[in-house]
Amino acid sequence: MEAGIKIFINNFPKPVREIIPITKEGNDSKVGSKYKGPRRLLGFEMGANVNELYYNAMSKFFISFLLYDEIILRDADFIEIIKRIGVEDGIALLRSKKLKLVYDLSLIHI
Repeated sequence: MEAGIKIFINNFPKPVREIIPITKEGNDSKVGSKYKGPRRLLGFEMGANVNELYYNAMSKFFISFLLYDEIILRDADFIEIIKRIGVEDGIALLRSKKLKLVYDLSLIHI
């Protein structure tokens, strides 16, 4: 595809997760110790209405599909799309050649 307008979509809801440091031996550093390090969190608090967040993300995805020449999406977010539209329609999105999946966010060059 020629150079066109691209967009990276990363607005699918992700729950808050805590990152726990691991010792050199591969054990949880909090277990059996008095760990005082900082808490590291990923994602965001989704609240009670998760379906509304997914509806909003899906709506923006399909609007972007109409407006942009290429859509870049994380593989985990594509799985969420497949859960909502089905495998056959997910494959049809990939066959359109407008949707690109990335497995490593450092590979994105927009």
